[in-house]
Amino acid sequence: MVDKQIGLTKPNQIEEDCDGHRILTIATTIDEKNRSKNLLKDNGHQDNLYWIDDNHNHQHYQFSSTLNLSENDFEKPKNLIERSSSLTINLIVSIGIVFLTNSFVSGFNIGVLNTIEKILVEFLQTSLPDFTRNYSTEIIWSLTVSILIIGAMLASIFAGHLANSVGRRSMLQLNIFIGLLAMMSIWLSFYLHNGSLFVFGRLIAGFHTGLASTIVPMYLMEISPKRIVSSLGTIHVLGLNSGIFVAQLLGLENFFGSRSLWPWLFIIQALILTLGLMGQNFLPESPKYLFILRNDEIKTVKSLQQLRCNHCEISEDLLSLRIQRKINQQHQTQTNFWRLIRQKEFRQSLMIICALHAGQQLIGINAIFYYSTGTFLNLGFDRSHSQYGTIGCSLINTICALLAAILLRKYRLRSMLLFSTVGTTISLAILVITMTFNTLFPWLNLIIILAIYGYVFFFAIGQGPIPFMIGSQLIDGPSLSIALGLGCFINWFSNFLVALTFPNLLLWIKQYVFVVFFVFDFCLLLFVWFLVPTTSISISDRDSKNKINQF
Repeated sequence: MVDKQIGLTKPNQIEEDCDGHRILTIATTIDEKNRSKNLLKDNGHQDNLYWIDDNHNHQHYQFSSTLNLSENDFEKPKNLIERSSSLTINLIVSIGIVFLTNSFVSGFNIGVLNTIEKILVEFLQTSLPDFTRNYSTEIIWSLTVSILIIGAMLASIFAGHLANSVGRRSMLQLNIFIGLLAMMSIWLSFYLHNGSLFVFGRLIAGFHTGLASTIVPMYLMEISPKRIVSSLGTIHVLGLNSGIFVAQLLGLENFFGSRSLWPWLFIIQALILTLGLMGQNFLPESPKYLFILRNDEIKTVKSLQQLRCNHCEISEDLLSLRIQRKINQQHQTQTNFWRLIRQKEFRQSLMIICALHAGQQLIGINAIFYYSTGTFLNLGFDRSHSQYGTIGCSLINTICALLAAILLRKYRLRSMLLFSTVGTTISLAILVITMTFNTLFPWLNLIIILAIYGYVFFFAIGQGPIPFMIGSQLIDGPSLSIALGLGCFINWFSNFLVALTFPNLLLWIKQYVFVVFFVFDFCLLLFVWFLVPTTSISISDRDSKNKINQF
């Protein structure tokens, strides 16, 4: 415990007291109308409020947090952050609400059509307008699948700007209502036997998914404690993967995969969204949004009090936000999209973000998830085994997302990305070779399954989550939301191309369609090797070093 309070001559400084202790003083001002009464003491630091007059006779509170730093803290900056690591109830509830209502529901919408494909094709053939009968079943189904991606792509264009304008919390709340509208439309399409309503509902569900893909990673990274931010950065991908898995599991004939029960797959989503809507009062606004974009330090402190365990963490986050705001004021005054892409200092970062998002889709991962049942059928498996094969892919994807949360805390993002890309490239090569000769050697079907599962494994531990995480390392401040929105737009556009072209390519060139994905994967490997910077370390390590270096 610090014995003596250092004078507040300068905020955010390191001095020595009379006993030679090195003290870090962090200060922030709170105006007269919002006097905080939360005075806490923790081991190793002391917090106080001072009622003072500045040089202009303006009275305000000044919050000062002093931390007794040992020499070891300067040699190992991460120690400063590792002093407390527990999660608050508000943070856990916030993560849970965002996970279920945005990430999980988005994944559910992506995977829900897979195992009930045959039932829905029959439904659409009898319920769509007559003019659609001039088109083949493959085209109608491709458009039905792709309409969600079109909605997500359109929503991604505006997501970053809207997040900066109305706030992350408001956008997450709005997204729940959008999801409910989509579920209501699809539910009505069944009872009114109207295929157009079903397609419209899928489009609205795409808006929900697109907004979630931009806002959720950004919100989670901004509310997370620095020590675990790299792990929580995988939450959105984990939600997508688990949503896909649960949707495909519940779509089996043993559950809701029948002509009379399939609407329940969408009613379940509506129930999840409704429960999430009831818990919105527990969802705090992003401290970074309040401090950087709204310049509201009082609300920032209140938000941090909900998200952090003690004033040591609050003080450290406030210091980080002050440093970031100062840098933004000096170098980043414009956040307009067109001005952003014209700034030279952001060009390489934007290129990396967009290339990784495009590569994530162009290597063919969603060709497996959107059309995996059909792919297994083409390999000679019956429908039941094909559905179980699809669910197996989703289960591996979900488990590996949990594994990625652990690995990404220990290893550099670039190293994990290289390892992941090499693994998927080799898996695709094996897939092409075995699919070419499996008619001569039936035992190769087992190798095909292992190659598909290996491909999913390598994808899930690197190429899946990293494109959503790396943006916060390359770009910071108000421009981050715009950059993430651009990356997600590229992601969904590439996703749309794969979803639209894969069925026809599979008919035309059969297994050699995976040669196309192999070429894209190999190009991505070269891009990562030569252009992704080696300085992409774990987020928690980077932040802790930057904060100490500021002194």
